[in-house]
Amino acid sequence: MQCQPVAADDLQAVGFLAYCLDRTRSVTGPDMGFTPELADVMKNKGYSRNIAGGYSTLGPTGRPTAYGVYLGLQEAVAFKYGSRSLEGKTIVVQGLGAVGYPLVAEYLAAEEVTIYCADIREEQVHRLTGQFPDRVKRIEPQEVLTFEADIFMPCAIGGILDEKAIQELNYKIVFGAANNQLKAVEPQEEIRLASLLAERGILFQVDWIHNAGGVIAGMEEYMYGEQASVAHIMEKTEKACKLGTRENLAAAARQGVTPTERAYRHYASLIYR
Repeated sequence: MQCQPVAADDLQAVGFLAYCLDRTRSVTGPDMGFTPELADVMKNKGYSRNIAGGYSTLGPTGRPTAYGVYLGLQEAVAFKYGSRSLEGKTIVVQGLGAVGYPLVAEYLAAEEVTIYCADIREEQVHRLTGQFPDRVKRIEPQEVLTFEADIFMPCAIGGILDEKAIQELNYKIVFGAANNQLKAVEPQEEIRLASLLAERGILFQVDWIHNAGGVIAGMEEYMYGEQASVAHIMEKTEKACKLGTRENLAAAARQGVTPTERAYRHYASLIYR
């Protein structure tokens, strides 16, 4: 769904969004312009239970998502280089929103790394360069696909990696939070594009293996309400994103396929058996 930003006090629009959620039996959370304030209004005023991630319960779901992506990245670095340490690595983060900002501020900046950040909202970049002047540097948004660094972490919009972009990448690992980073509309096309990344020696796996922290947080809040636990969320995120990534990368190597292809084969066999 795409629309202009919705103000939390525009109750007609809030009601319509709630109607769409309930009629389609969807559950969602704040993202890409849909704010935590909007989620709180929708729940607290009785419009719909099918939205999580406001400020009133566990807080925005971007933080557990960032945590899972960080854990997944450590596993990818261990697989590629033999150690989970990020020390000495150069990392490009595209997008400093609900996930990208805490990913940098709470996790990556604590490591001995150099982080290059790009966002169309300059104030987000300036906040991080001011807070971590020895760690964080600014690059232009249009530079990210041709910049040279060890790791690329897309955390903004999806569909940024088509054939042309893949051939121009100068990274060893692509491991970000953005949904649907490959420019594909169905799994077979994702698998094909993932194989092009592998041919260039770039480690990549489909995002939903390691960016599931927000979904885990949303389900915790949906199921348990005021009794929902941040500790449970982090524990489940570690299992899904850290151990899930470790298992997926190792299994893909044993099977001689890309991590993306192995992920689709494995989870489809569990879901559709």
